Amino acid sequence: MIAANQWILFAVGVAIVSVVHVLYARYPWFPLNPAGVALGFGWLIAFLIVPSIVAYVAKIVILKMGGEKLYEEKAIPFAIGIMISIGLATILGIEKQIAAAFAA
Repeated sequence: MIAANQWILFAVGVAIVSVVHVLYARYPWFPLNPAGVALGFGWLIAFLIVPSIVAYVAKIVILKMGGEKLYEEKAIPFAIGIMISIGLATILGIEKQIAAAFAA
């Protein structure tokens, strides 16, 4: 059975997504997508929201201060390098854990 507080949370979520949808439809410059907001209410948001905001702010600052040339020539290769290094570190960490599990 669904508790009363779950209905309240559902109504708040519907209201937030509705407001974001109206803003997104009315103003082309509005950065939030209503589908992203709806999906963002899950547990995964705790791991994604802060890095996403930092990346968005960094992108805006780089584009405003350095322009498109700085963004394309320096920022994008830097971000790709960071992603590749994190991916390799993750793979190596998983391999280490697997090796340790089989050694024990």
